Amino acid sequence: MINVEWFAYKMKKVFRIDVEKKDVSFEAYEFEHEDIDDLIVPLEHLVKLSNPMLLGRS
Repeated sequence: MINVEWFAYKMKKVFRIDVEKKDVSFEAYEFEHEDIDDLIVPLEHLVKLSNPMLLGRS
């Protein structure tokens, strides 16, 4: 996975920490604009975002 390789590279370059790629994990969520309640993200902000939106976390 390119994201895992990028993360391991950045950790090495920026922080001088060796990270085993097998120890890296993350989750990703994809939301269509119709799936997002306008009380959470107002429409004037939502129209500026990609559709679908891809959100990730590690």
